Amino acid sequence: MANNYTQFSEVLEELTEEEMAWLQATLEDQDDEERYRFLQGNPEVDFDNMGDCLGFDYELGKQEKRLYITGEEDGEPLHVATLVQQFLQKFRPTDCWWMTWAATCSKMRVGEFSGGAIFVTANEIQWLEASNWAWEQKKAHDARQAQDQPG
Repeated sequence: MANNYTQFSEVLEELTEEEMAWLQATLEDQDDEERYRFLQGNPEVDFDNMGDCLGFDYELGKQEKRLYITGEEDGEPLHVATLVQQFLQKFRPTDCWWMTWAATCSKMRVGEFSGGAIFVTANEIQWLEASNWAWEQKKAHDARQAQDQPG
């Protein structure tokens, strides 16, 4: 049996006291019914089936004034992007933020490795998933080849 992992490590830096307080309240100071409520704003998040899993680990560094975000095994980039987008909407509407991740496997199985990137603004979340991108390139190549075949 093999294990698959989605891994990432990123930071949200130069936080003000107000930003730190909002992040803490959003991530920590909620009862069970309101836990991770920030995810409900994104229709792509399967909130009903995520259970008690946030989809990332974090450390709020009060001295460094930063939010350190990691996914060691089952990271969920969409959850991170949703949090960061809400943060940008509230505090930094003209800024952007990005993160990359690795999708790995504990065994050398063909097709089990990938990765991706996510780019977040206050208005938009954009994705690039490496295996999907490669598949789209193959389909476009095949279509060009079919057009070039004599009929």
